[in-house]
Amino acid sequence: MLFSNNIGFYYEIRFRSIYYITMLLRRSNIQNKKKPAKKVKKLGRPSSYTDKIGKYICREIMKGRTLTSICKEEGMPSIPTVYNWLNRLSKAHNEIFLKSYKEAREIQAEVLADEIKDISDDIPMIDDPVNVSRARLQSDNRKWLAAHLLPRKFSDRVQLTGAEGKDLIPSIPTKVVFNFVGEEEGE
Repeated sequence: MLFSNNIGFYYEIRFRSIYYITMLLRRSNIQNKKKPAKKVKKLGRPSSYTDKIGKYICREIMKGRTLTSICKEEGMPSIPTVYNWLNRLSKAHNEIFLKSYKEAREIQAEVLADEIKDISDDIPMIDDPVNVSRARLQSDNRKWLAAHLLPRKFSDRVQLTGAEGKDLIPSIPTKVVFNFVGEEEGE
């Protein structure tokens, strides 16, 4: 009898502890139960390429704006994201955007060269050294940018090339053989 009472007591304690544990778990599940998440508009900058964003960036570059000023606008990607689209080794690389970007940079060089003429024409005829030095700085900056964006057209460097743009001096060493003509021994 004593044995059976101890077993019953053991099962009663075990049952109560399981009961309390399940009640605690139910309460925590009710409190932690999450409501279905609503679709929230993503915050932050876009990271995937779209034609709309790519065309906008190229159009603004063609107007003479910098990539930095374009990427500071609301809804535009960050500068590293744009460079990932341009990088051939990146997973986000876009060949169409790369070609458009190169063309936009060439047009930007043309725009900068045109602005040099406008800056020099806008200098007032009065001898104000501040305006003259500001205009000189602006035109020098635009000359430098144009020369580096489109060097084959705006660079001061003279490069000699052969036919069809090939190098005059071959990059692969060529073998030169000298044959000396001498007297023959039998004569």
